[in-house]
Amino acid sequence: MKLDLNSLLGWFVITLITIGCVGSVAFAQAQEVGNVAIAAESMDFNKDGFDDIALAMQTGSTGFVQVLINDGLGNLGATSILKELPATPTALAVGDFTGDGTRNDIVVGLSDRTVRVYINNGTGFTAGAVVTLPLGEIPTCVCEVKSGGASRFMAISSNYATGNTSSNLRTFASNGGTGTNVQLNSVPRTVHGSDIDDDDLTDVTAAGSTSAAS
Repeated sequence: MKLDLNSLLGWFVITLITIGCVGSVAFAQAQEVGNVAIAAESMDFNKDGFDDIALAMQTGSTGFVQVLINDGLGNLGATSILKELPATPTALAVGDFTGDGTRNDIVVGLSDRTVRVYINNGTGFTAGAVVTLPLGEIPTCVCEVKSGGASRFMAISSNYATGNTSSNLRTFASNGGTGTNVQLNSVPRTVHGSDIDDDDLTDVTAAGSTSAAS
């Protein structure tokens, strides 16, 4: 998942929204966060049954992933988990990349042409597989894909340098092995994996633009 928050400099606000059983909406809590937010995902980092918030943050030419722990009452950030990144994050997704049945690992796309998996070790993240995309390509979206019961991660990449109007939909195994590559006739903005046809395999929905990447 990727959020278009790149233009929001400095502080921004995360607001939790409660949706009632009759469709009513209530704003439960607002949380201020520093730096520049690139992407956000929900995950249960500590397996307590409450959704925490994982953020991919930009700080100059590098960045970090921060997980804001939910105290069970919707209050975020009293406890947080930090993982420094070697480059600026471009995308973030949550998945199960160890096969333990819990989606509390992360995969991050970075501006140095890499896609990196970080494994939840209970108190933080341990570096996992690293994939380097071809020269000139930058990962713009990532998501978890399950193929035949095995978790994989996906990167959609686009050639920013030449203002391409097409992109590559690439899949990689959770250990970094390459899977498929399908060319798309658009610039990717978001990608999502779900089982559309109920065959227990992940299908992929990608939304993009036919204008040049910038």
